[in-house]
Amino acid sequence: MRLLFVHWFLLFALYGFWGYILDSAYSCLRRQKLTNNGLLALPIMPIHGFTAVISAFFTSIYVGNPVFVFLFAILISCVMRVVSVYLPEIAFGIILHDYQKFKFSLHGRVNFYASTIDAAVVTVLILFVHNPVSSQLAAAPLAVVLPVAVALCIAIGYDTFMVSRHLSRLNSLLSLMENAKMNIRATSVQAPLRRDGAKYHRLFHAFPAIGHKHHPEMLIKIKEQLIENGKQIDTPVSAPPDLDG
Repeated sequence: MRLLFVHWFLLFALYGFWGYILDSAYSCLRRQKLTNNGLLALPIMPIHGFTAVISAFFTSIYVGNPVFVFLFAILISCVMRVVSVYLPEIAFGIILHDYQKFKFSLHGRVNFYASTIDAAVVTVLILFVHNPVSSQLAAAPLAVVLPVAVALCIAIGYDTFMVSRHLSRLNSLLSLMENAKMNIRATSVQAPLRRDGAKYHRLFHAFPAIGHKHHPEMLIKIKEQLIENGKQIDTPVSAPPDLDG
């Protein structure tokens, strides 16, 4: 069975969607409320999609060795988490996760508990699901597969662009508040909050422990303002972390 790049991309999207479902279900059980996890607005979590696809690609000849597949998946999951945590921190100063209080964490950024769960799910997927799904996908006409892949690529790309834009705006707002010693009720602060408040609310809800590298106090003020405006924000809890990070 020969898979083209377009097939691997569709598998990435599919596994990312399944990861979103499992991650959100886990969070719902843990928080006892409906949650919408993930950084993107689309129901897809790239970290799970990349972990599954990369693991499946490089362990295809070792499917008969579940232990190797599991250990390799842990490695890939940790690498993906490092990338997903440090990219927004480097680009926008946004710290999506802080696991300093959790055991088995690396500098408070990578949680090995979540990576182990990721690896277990990916191992089951590779051993029992990946081959049947990829076979069906490879057998589908390219005239059908390609347009679907292109549409998904555009949607995910646009979603990623919009999320990056919102993170950049949030970083700029925090910098403005810090540098100008601006009050949270100032017009130049309230206007962006009215414009992007719903996006920030979703971001804070998906990542309750979110912080900022340079302006942590300003971020807390924005969260408090959104709560005052009637948009309830979760507070960090001392419970097992969500699977998204």
